[in-house]
Amino acid sequence: MRKFLPSQTPEIKIYLRPPFIRTKNAYPLFLLVLLVFIALLLFFSYQSFYRFLPFNNSPDKVIVKVGEEHLYQRDLDHYLSVYYPKEASASVKSQKAIDESINALIKDSVILQAAKKEGLIEFSKESFDSPNKNVVVRNILVEAAKKKIESKDVDRVSGESISIWFYNASYLPPKMGIEAAKKTTREKIDQLYNELKNEKISFSQAAMKIITDQSLNNIDPSFRSNAYFSFKERPKSEKIFNDPKVDQVVWSLEPGKMSEVLMVDDFDLENNNKPYEALFKIVRVTEKTVGGFADFSAWLSLQKSKYEIVKY
Repeated sequence: MRKFLPSQTPEIKIYLRPPFIRTKNAYPLFLLVLLVFIALLLFFSYQSFYRFLPFNNSPDKVIVKVGEEHLYQRDLDHYLSVYYPKEASASVKSQKAIDESINALIKDSVILQAAKKEGLIEFSKESFDSPNKNVVVRNILVEAAKKKIESKDVDRVSGESISIWFYNASYLPPKMGIEAAKKTTREKIDQLYNELKNEKISFSQAAMKIITDQSLNNIDPSFRSNAYFSFKERPKSEKIFNDPKVDQVVWSLEPGKMSEVLMVDDFDLENNNKPYEALFKIVRVTEKTVGGFADFSAWLSLQKSKYEIVKY
């Protein structure tokens, strides 16, 4: 056995760093990576559970904006107490309770704003767009609006139309000239009118003939998208076509009847909306209800599409 003198004793090294780090310069880098990893882990965990933390429930915090109204945490707390009383006092609410309460908030805000726009109700700042709304007054207004909407007489009409443009001010005038384009498109739509009148084709088939007519590209580059239009259950208070003359014709028709060929105006946006002769159109009414009562669900669905909803 070999013996070592004290001065020859082998040096035993003890590494305090991980085995894959062997240089002093790498150790700070390892710590930095570790700290970044921990920070990211905490950040995403915080983001996931932030909305459930008690200190985030500031009553004045905006949680959603519906049209012109801001809705606040205090509003959500109130709706939770109404729809989910058992969860209202809990430190952690279920996502279902939160989502359904927010949806109820949005629905009531849309009802109030749309009903006011239609002149059915009036309200003040006391019950609208405030973190300190009078919820009692607000609830009364919502119920009053519902009753007025459901009892309102509404004339509604559904139908379809085909169109051929001879001058579209969004583009340069047709090279053949506007009058020549008008003559050409009139001949085309007269032919379609006769086929429709004799029930040889449907409106959708007539529209397909327009869409596949490549010669129209020289007159209106948007001839395909302009060819066909349908409308469903439009109330009389709502505009259907840009040219009011067409709406008058629509409301004069009985279900199943179609109009003559109509000369229709468009409006030049770059010239103070000045009207100009632009297209030929044929319209047909498929359904018509006069003096019917408003369907609240359908009304609400339509109104929701008109208001921007932003959740925070």
